[in-house]
Amino acid sequence: MIKCPKCGADNMMNAIFCRQCGDKLDLASLKIEDQLGLDDNGGKAKKAQQKANQIVGAVLAFVIVVLIAAVLIPPTGRLACDGDPTDVAKGKLKELQTPQEDGTVEMGDQDLTDLLNKMYGLPKTGDDTIQPSAISVLANDDGTIKVVMKSTVFGFLPMHTSFTCKPTAATKGEVTFEDFSGVSLGWIPAFLPEDVTEPFVQPFRAPLNDKKNDFGKAKRNMTGITVTDSKISFKVAKRPPKKAK
Repeated sequence: MIKCPKCGADNMMNAIFCRQCGDKLDLASLKIEDQLGLDDNGGKAKKAQQKANQIVGAVLAFVIVVLIAAVLIPPTGRLACDGDPTDVAKGKLKELQTPQEDGTVEMGDQDLTDLLNKMYGLPKTGDDTIQPSAISVLANDDGTIKVVMKSTVFGFLPMHTSFTCKPTAATKGEVTFEDFSGVSLGWIPAFLPEDVTEPFVQPFRAPLNDKKNDFGKAKRNMTGITVTDSKISFKVAKRPPKKAK
C-alpha cells in the first residue's frame, strides 16, 4: 500500500492517482519510512524504549542513594563513645588486671564501652583504608554482646558496622569471642557476604588477641564471663605471688 502524502489515504502500489483525493502520487518523493509506518510504529516504540530506560535509570539512582544513606546512618541503640572511663571503671579494670582474690567483677554497658575505647586507643590514625574511631558495646540477655563500631573509610567517609558475638572464658586466660553474626553496615541488614564485612569487623577482633594491651593483661586472669541484660560479669582468679629469685 502507498500512503497519499496529501490526505494520508492508502492506495495500491501501482496507483498513479490517490483514490481518496485524486492527487497524483509521486513515487519518487515518497519516503520509505512513511510507507512502512515507521513514524507511527517505530517512532512510538523508540520513544517508549527511551522512556523505559529513563524510568529504570531513575529507579537505579534512587536505590543507590538509599543504599548510601543506609550505610551512613548509624544504627539505633549506640552509647556515647567519647567519654573517658570513670574512676569506678578504671578501678574495675585494675581488679581485672591484678585481682587480689578470687571473685567477680561486674561492668555495665557504659563502663565497658569507655574502657574498650581506651584500651583500643581510639580513634585510630594512620594510612589504613578503614580506621576505627569509636566502639559501643551493649550486653544482651541471651549471653551475647552487640557491638556498634564507627569507622572512617578512605580517610573521610563515616560508616557504622554492627554485629553480635558471644564472649566466653572456659579456663583461665582462654577468652574467646565466638559466633560473630548479624554483621550489618549502617541500616543495611545482615545479608552481606563475609568477605565484604570482615574488613570492618577485624579492627574489633584483632586487639582481642593481643596479649600486651590492657585487655590482654586482664583476660589472663579471667576464668569465666557471664552476659546478662546491660551487664557483663567477669569471673577472675587471684594471681599467684611471684617467686623470689
